[in-house]
Amino acid sequence: MKRLLLGILMSLPVLAQTDISGKWTGSQFTITFKQDGAKLTGTAGPNSSQQFPLQDAVIDGDHVTFRIGTFSFDLHIDGKVIRGQANLGGTPSPVILERAEALASGQTLAFEVASVKRSPPDAQQGSQSKLDPGHVTFTGATLQALIRRAYDVKNYQISGPDWINTDRYEISAKFPAKYGVDQIVVMLQNLLADRFKLTIRRDTKEMPVYALVLGKGGLKNARETEIGPGGTSLNRGKLTATKINMARLAETLSGQVDRPVIDMTGLTAIYDLTLEWAPDQTAASENGPDIYTALQQQLGLRLEPRKAPMEVLVVERAERSPTENL
Repeated sequence: MKRLLLGILMSLPVLAQTDISGKWTGSQFTITFKQDGAKLTGTAGPNSSQQFPLQDAVIDGDHVTFRIGTFSFDLHIDGKVIRGQANLGGTPSPVILERAEALASGQTLAFEVASVKRSPPDAQQGSQSKLDPGHVTFTGATLQALIRRAYDVKNYQISGPDWINTDRYEISAKFPAKYGVDQIVVMLQNLLADRFKLTIRRDTKEMPVYALVLGKGGLKNARETEIGPGGTSLNRGKLTATKINMARLAETLSGQVDRPVIDMTGLTAIYDLTLEWAPDQTAASENGPDIYTALQQQLGLRLEPRKAPMEVLVVERAERSPTENL
């Protein structure tokens, strides 16, 4: 009898563990898993451009657990979906992930409904954007600003006719709530191509930049901290940042100096920091240091003038009057 049962068990097919290697995305997180049998590594973050290494990652059958900083994840593989929760300080939030390639290709991913129209002539200057689950709006946005959001570039990387930075538009669009930032930017790219007939060409141009580098004494007055929700407050001559990395600091500094800033510090940690400088550079010596001196004195960082090849987007075609509601 025992031999019969053993023979039956040995004849049953062995169910292989699902390989979850690849990019998975949802409304709040984008996660890239690298699985080798029971060994699991990878990165996770709010989108593809902000990713942090998985810590204490474990996969046991359909159960996946890991941490990134102060976030802990407890997930289960459910067919083609991974679902569960992320916990921060005892506060859980639901997580639903799908394989990025299974959602849709860049050629077909589109908003369910979208309204595009010119801003009223008497509208106030300035633009705003708001992202809610299943809904995104842009108010008073220039085409340059929309391109910047859709392609994750800076203003200095966009070359086109003058009107793309003066004419303003209103956009309201709906999409499945399960989609996250990575999908929304693809939908925005396709919307611009469809409604504005936008075509762009990628090119490389050597540009003056500042390299953000460490001074001789190394980093100072910046407290290393855990990954988690943070933010930046930028007032006239004062930057207060929590949970910021050097790449984000360089990006913030780009808006305060006369050329792009590229992070070349080699630092990979997350910091809390404060920087204060005289906003009026003509009277910097009287009211405090200029931003270049403040960086050295307060944070031990320097801005070195250099030239570097930068990717630019050249607008080859765009219509000022977009196709409106569909």
